[in-house]
Amino acid sequence: MRSMNMSSWHYPRMRFFIALVLTIVLLSLSTVVAAAAPKDTEKGKVTETFVSIAAVTLDQTICDPDTGECVHVHLFIQRVSPDVEEYLVCVEIQTFAEDPRPDFPIPPTGIEYGCTSVTGGGFFIANDLSSATLAPTVVDVCDVFTEGEACREVTISATFTPTGEVETTRIKTQIKTDNGCKITERTVFEQLVATAVVTINGVTLEFDAEQPFPATFIERSTTQSTMIHCG
Repeated sequence: MRSMNMSSWHYPRMRFFIALVLTIVLLSLSTVVAAAAPKDTEKGKVTETFVSIAAVTLDQTICDPDTGECVHVHLFIQRVSPDVEEYLVCVEIQTFAEDPRPDFPIPPTGIEYGCTSVTGGGFFIANDLSSATLAPTVVDVCDVFTEGEACREVTISATFTPTGEVETTRIKTQIKTDNGCKITERTVFEQLVATAVVTINGVTLEFDAEQPFPATFIERSTTQSTMIHCG
């Protein structure tokens, strides 16, 4: 088994983007659940809904010190629904003939992308976010340059280990439905910087949690939605 271990690289705004996307998804989910309440419910009745979504994200580059070849891996795993133990697994693999991380990055020689879903024990994330593990999973990835005509199967597994304390962000929003009902949503976003060991078709890649801009996270968003029915 071949192994590469080198400092990581990332996009500086990725952390903010991840938080924003997850927050929007959660707010949308909880809003749909609350707004779906029948209009003839008792006036003044309060309904509470909880939506919790866990995810891991890796977006880093690693290079082989012997050949100079580099690979950039973007791996994203997120629970599909709070009611179903199913996770969406998406991976993008970019290859480079040399290190693309200087000030003037070079274009990739290949870009492959694909998604699948896993259930049951295919993906595990601890309740306290202390670890996350993706069991060996087959993903069909296709070459972007050929518009999906060149595809192959890759087997990918990953282990994520946090390196610091949980960072918590709290967001409160208020929404009014079309029929005048009031919804108050409180979202707690938890995030941990992590290291990752990813294996793709037998090649093991070890990604460090490089400071000051890490790009590997274990995270979770939990939204409490309170609706006061208007009758």
